[in-house]
Amino acid sequence: MGKFLTKEAVDWSIRSLGGLPKNQTALFYFLIFTRCPTIDRTHEMGRKEFEREFYRYFGAPIKGGGIGVYDPFGKEWRAENYINSTVYGRLLVGSHRWTEGEESFFERRPAGSGWPATFVLTDKGFDNLRFRNSPPCLSYDYRLPLSSVSLYFYRFDDLKKYNPTSLEDVVSIFQREVLSLDKRLSALFVKGNSFMGKLFRDTPLSEEERISCYPFAPHSSEPKSRELLYKSDIEYIESRLDDGETVAEYIHKMIRQGRL
Repeated sequence: MGKFLTKEAVDWSIRSLGGLPKNQTALFYFLIFTRCPTIDRTHEMGRKEFEREFYRYFGAPIKGGGIGVYDPFGKEWRAENYINSTVYGRLLVGSHRWTEGEESFFERRPAGSGWPATFVLTDKGFDNLRFRNSPPCLSYDYRLPLSSVSLYFYRFDDLKKYNPTSLEDVVSIFQREVLSLDKRLSALFVKGNSFMGKLFRDTPLSEEERISCYPFAPHSSEPKSRELLYKSDIEYIESRLDDGETVAEYIHKMIRQGRL
């Protein structure tokens, strides 16, 4: 037997984060870079270490045993290729406002482009966050709820080795494993509310239970086969696609919703 969070606790943690402004997702990158400051897009191991930490905050299960990018603040799925096109291709290059200019949050070494790159948390970055009036910022009502983030961080983990018995124990584990690495990180948080339901269970959540913690996903890692469609049908479907959505994902969604 293990020690896992209940589905109710996971649901609560995700729902709690959904009450924050969308742009507050920048605060998660302070936590990501604290545990994984050096990223190398050009090598598998350098990608793997960063992506493991990235998916701690932005990963969500999709059908077929895969993982998609979900923004818990915006309560929305990102495009299927988001981590390559947006994270590596835009957010982590030196031309982005997060890493360049007087209002930047992180220092990128080397500046500009090039891999590997190390992202350094600086006093200036924390000050810039503190003095902003709109998200991302450190206005009290917009800070991260420590209780919710702690549960969210360990949402599908086996906590048996820690043997927690309460929410306070899980918070203490998160503080020890993440926040203790840089004392400035405490400025990102408020205490948050308490979860009043059953916190632990002996068995891990099933794939179906994990998937049901999130809104319907437009992506799937299930095997796909190549089938021909009429050109006029493809054109019609393409006119109805959401941003980043493929024809296959649209058809899959319609089937799941009982509309095909």
